[in-house]
Amino acid sequence: MVDIPPHLRRRIAEAYAGATTPIRPPQSVDLNKNNRRVHVGYLSHDFNNHPTAHLMEGLFVHHDTLSFEISTWSYGKDDGSAYRKSIPTLSEHFMDVVLLGTNEAAAAIEAARVDILVDAQGHTLGDICRPSHL
Repeated sequence: MVDIPPHLRRRIAEAYAGATTPIRPPQSVDLNKNNRRVHVGYLSHDFNNHPTAHLMEGLFVHHDTLSFEISTWSYGKDDGSAYRKSIPTLSEHFMDVVLLGTNEAAAAIEAARVDILVDAQGHTLGDICRPSHL
């Protein structure tokens, strides 16, 4: 590894971050004030033949759909696997946003009026802008 002092690494990181697409700040959403179902959204790069999808598929099967409206957004490749075909059928709304830019995908999620957005990626390959805190 190249021996770069920490202050220079920071300057390089700041320059790189400044060169990328600016990301809109998260918008707050009024939580369930109308006695409607809570809208939960799941965002993932790995809704395909990947361990994330293997685990998430089991989660989706057990949602209480009388209390929760479930949406999924995929920004990963469609590998044609059984998992990729199954996940859209286990949520009420599925949107493939792989061809959208980050801001366009964020706008689509915001327009869906999601109450809780779960980022299935964390800080792994394929992560994009972070959802806001609860």
